[in-house]
Amino acid sequence: MPTAFSVGSLADQLRLGDEDRVVWLAAGAAATARGRVIDPLYPSAPLAAAEDPKLHELLALADTLRIGRARERALARTELQKRLAA
Repeated sequence: MPTAFSVGSLADQLRLGDEDRVVWLAAGAAATARGRVIDPLYPSAPLAAAEDPKLHELLALADTLRIGRARERALARTELQKRLAA
């Protein structure tokens, strides 16, 4: 399942190659995503994210803050601030 800057508005803003994508290990339909594998913040996070697209985007932003480079972290910080202010 895609995560970090491979999801939502960050994926739209960044030009990512297949080798740049980041995923959680997941079972079922979400298992078709490919990329660098990272551990989720919590073991059941991918299951919860599969059920709730907004939660998935928020968890992806958190993952970007954890593993992203400076530009990616800055974009994630700005997006997270927008969402929390709304």
